[in-house]
Amino acid sequence: MSTGLGDSSRGSPPRDRCRARAGGDAAVIVLLMIRIILIVLEIFIGVGALGGGTYAVMGARGVPREWLKGSPFKSYLVPGLFLVVVVGASMLTAAGLLLAHHGAARLVSLEAGVALLGWIGAQVSVIGYRSWQQPLFFALGLAVVVLSVAMRGPG
Repeated sequence: MSTGLGDSSRGSPPRDRCRARAGGDAAVIVLLMIRIILIVLEIFIGVGALGGGTYAVMGARGVPREWLKGSPFKSYLVPGLFLVVVVGASMLTAAGLLLAHHGAARLVSLEAGVALLGWIGAQVSVIGYRSWQQPLFFALGLAVVVLSVAMRGPG
C-alpha cells in the first residue's frame, strides 16, 4: 500500500519530482520570456526600419546630403531600400516565424540581428556618428543576437 509520500516503485519521492518539475517549468518560462522579448524587439526594430527606410527612399527631407560625401551614394534611395528590405523585412519575418513557432525562427532572428549590426556598423563607418539612434539600434541588434543564441532548439 502506498502512502504517496515516497513510493519507491515510481522512482524519486514526490517532493523531488515536484522540484524537478518546477526547475523544468522555470526553464520553460525563461525560454518563453526570451521568445516574447525577441518578438517585441523585432517588431519594434522592423517597424522603425520600415519607417526610416521609407523616409529615406522618399528623399530624406531635412537630412543633409553632405553626409553621403565619400560614400558610393548620391541620394538616400539605395540605403533606404536596404533598410526596408534587409533590416525591416528580416526583423518582421523573424518575429512572424517566432510567433508561428517555425523551426527556422531562431536562425532568422540571429541573421536579422547580424544584419542590423552590419547596417549600423556600415552607417557609422561611412557617415560617422550622427544620432543617438545609432548606438541604441546597435544595442538592440546585439540584444537580438544574444537572445537568439540563448534560445534552445531550432525555433
